[in-house]
Amino acid sequence: MIDFNFGNIDFSELDPAFWLTAKAIVIIGLFVYLVFAGVIIRQTKHMTDTLEIGFEGVIKVFAWLHMLFALGTFVAAFVIL
Repeated sequence: MIDFNFGNIDFSELDPAFWLTAKAIVIIGLFVYLVFAGVIIRQTKHMTDTLEIGFEGVIKVFAWLHMLFALGTFVAAFVIL
């Protein structure tokens, strides 16, 4: 069995510039994910305009829930970090 012991690592010794860079990378990554969620909304609109399959409303709801989750995650990370 593999023993993962991280008790000896002291993260307080890392340079503050490292943490600032890590935070910036996370925020930028979540912003890209937010843009991706917006693309999903747009593609869902085009798809439901083109196809009539009977459950367009459900697909739109899932697309908007995904967008709200991405927005909430971005805002939470921006506030917390």
